[in-house]
Amino acid sequence: YIRYRFDPDTFPNGLPNMSVEIQGKKVFDPRNSNTAFSNNPALCIRDFLTDTSFGLKITTAEINDSATHHGGFAYAAARCEDTINSNNRYECNGIFDLSQSPKQILDQLLTSCSGKLIYQNGKFNLYVGFHNTPSITLTEEDFIEPIQLTTKLGRKDIFNRIAGTFYDASNKFIVQEFEPIASSQYKTEDNNEEITADVEFSMTTSATKARELALIELLKARQQIILACTTSLKQGLQLQAGDFVNVTNTRLGFSSKPFEVQEWNLASSDVEGAPQLVCTMVLREADPNVYTNSVLSNINTSKEIATDPNPNTNLSAANTATAPSSLTLTNLTGGEVEASWTLTTNMSQIQLEFKLSTDSTYTEQLMVGHNRRFTIKGLTAGQTYNFRVKSINSVGTSSSFATANITL
Repeated sequence: YIRYRFDPDTFPNGLPNMSVEIQGKKVFDPRNSNTAFSNNPALCIRDFLTDTSFGLKITTAEINDSATHHGGFAYAAARCEDTINSNNRYECNGIFDLSQSPKQILDQLLTSCSGKLIYQNGKFNLYVGFHNTPSITLTEEDFIEPIQLTTKLGRKDIFNRIAGTFYDASNKFIVQEFEPIASSQYKTEDNNEEITADVEFSMTTSATKARELALIELLKARQQIILACTTSLKQGLQLQAGDFVNVTNTRLGFSSKPFEVQEWNLASSDVEGAPQLVCTMVLREADPNVYTNSVLSNINTSKEIATDPNPNTNLSAANTATAPSSLTLTNLTGGEVEASWTLTTNMSQIQLEFKLSTDSTYTEQLMVGHNRRFTIKGLTAGQTYNFRVKSINSVGTSSSFATANITL
């Protein structure tokens, strides 16, 4: 509270409006069991959950305080204090009104650390914005039912420009707009339509930190592939919502492609005519680079990266075909020539062509795409022949030719 000694000569227009800077409430740190003032988002969120007067009165038995598990509050607190641009990765500076709902308060607190609060296995888990290297890779043998794949989100779920507000500590904590982050690269991908997301960082007091948080949201939004799958318990029980996992699937062109587990459920499924417990999950592709210092320290460059840091697939695009290289011709005598070539990717077909150097028309030899050599017979000794080879993908797109000549 504030206490005044009123003096009508000093305050002829009545009591003045007062503003102060406060440290707030001391919070408990599970890393060292100290209770002290802190702007660490993980500690502030933990305090609101457990506070018995103004918080949710959650018991400590329901709080994951692990320092090693990625959802632990001690682990999250350590990540918040990582150094980004010579400052803490995340800080929570602000106030909330108890007239707001608990969800509204938690949502505000979570904006300060790009975080997710998840209740699972009987405990609250906090995942702040940080990419943990996956320790598990899901492969074809782990998927019990067909994968459902969404390759692109609808317009309401993506954006190429992000704008919003924060409370500026350098200007008496007045609400200010931070400089919007707009990507011309992403706008081009969205048919040149500018799509803006508006955000409010009510627990952020630095323009630099507000723009870092905004860039994180922009880059995360551009990872659009969503994979709904059913897995065996062997792998599924080692994962939970908030974890990162690699997926390898030859048909989809995934090779240790990182995903984030967004939903996790234990369910029953009919497997070969018998009921079986399985894990159903919704995974969304993730960019491991989003939270790194190199990305966040150069926003203008990072928002315009033309090459997807987490490629959608390693399969060839439908309108391109990988060209053969290193076409080698070997004279086997008797009018026979062995042609061999290098091709890094299996294509649908290979087309080998040859002709006399004096002719204008090639003879074509079509073969399946896994071939890397072929023998041509019935050629004439003493003549020079031109050879060329190209690949053809499954939709009929041809590559460029690799060429070579030989005199028999």
